[in-house]
Amino acid sequence: IRGGGFEVVGVAMRVGGVQSGDQQGAEADAVERLVAGLSLGVERPDPPPSPFTVLFVGANVEKQTVLNLRDEVLGMEKAFYLQFGVASWKGFVEFEHDCDADATSIMEQIMGCEPTVLHIACHGEPEGVHLKGGYLASTDLADSILAVNDELGARRIRLAIANACMSGE
Repeated sequence: IRGGGFEVVGVAMRVGGVQSGDQQGAEADAVERLVAGLSLGVERPDPPPSPFTVLFVGANVEKQTVLNLRDEVLGMEKAFYLQFGVASWKGFVEFEHDCDADATSIMEQIMGCEPTVLHIACHGEPEGVHLKGGYLASTDLADSILAVNDELGARRIRLAIANACMSGE
């Protein structure tokens, strides 16, 4: 599915298990709103802006296994740099990160650095993610990303990654 500056190459969502019908419906609604927000078209999306910005945000929360977020950020950057060398990426790809994120700081960072790629790493549940200071429903996260994309226009998020337990359920 192409359009609105996104190219959706696949949407995976497992609905079932011990979820109630309401939970299944909420997840399906979130995916439908996200896909509908892509304003489906057949034209090729504009090229990403330069520099291309990757925003990595994550959070550890109490009573959950500690995630090695800083190691993940460094590993991601290292993989880019090892591919063609640091000089090849300089000026073309920028990395920003916040390993202690909450819902408000994520939106502030998105508006501040206008990422091309948003990577969220945290603990999750089928209905949302755990961030510093609380829980963020997947429907609220999807709605926020779409609203921010409307505001950013050409500098919108092109790829959002939810690296969270159960984020695909």
